[in-house]
Amino acid sequence: MKSYSKKIRGIYLGHQKLIIITLLCGYFIFEVWGVRYIAERKAEKPNNIKEGCLYLRSSYTDTSKMKILRLTIDGHKVESHRTFSGNMPYGYKWNGQQRDEFYQYLEYNKEKCHPIQYVDINLLITRKIFIYDYLGDFKPTTNTKKY
Repeated sequence: MKSYSKKIRGIYLGHQKLIIITLLCGYFIFEVWGVRYIAERKAEKPNNIKEGCLYLRSSYTDTSKMKILRLTIDGHKVESHRTFSGNMPYGYKWNGQQRDEFYQYLEYNKEKCHPIQYVDINLLITRKIFIYDYLGDFKPTTNTKKY
C-alpha cells in the first residue's frame, strides 16, 4: 500500500503539524500559569527579591475598559497587568479600588522613582518581572481590609 503523506526529514508532515501545535499550546499554558508559579516560588527566598525603581511611561484603556499602565522597572519595559500576582504582598495590599487609586497616583507622579521590590524571571524563551511589594509613600484612602 502506497503512503500519500509527504515525508520531510524523516517526519511525516502531519506529525510536524502536531508537534508545532503541541509546542504552541505548551508555550501558551506556560505563559499563563507557569511563569507566575515560578515567580511565586522564587519569592519565597529573600535573596531572589530585588529592589528597584518603577517609572510610568504611559497608560491606555483596553477594549474591556481596563486601565493598563506601561511601566519601566529598572530599564525593562512591562505592562501593569503582566506584573501582578495575587499571592505576593503587592497583591494582598491593594485590589479593585485601591489599585485604581495607586494607578492614579502613578499617573500624577510620572517622573518620580517609585521604589519597589520585584521578582525577575529570566528564562531562555521569556523574561518576566513581577512586582513583589511597593515601598513608596502611597497610602490608599479606601479600606484595605480583606473580607
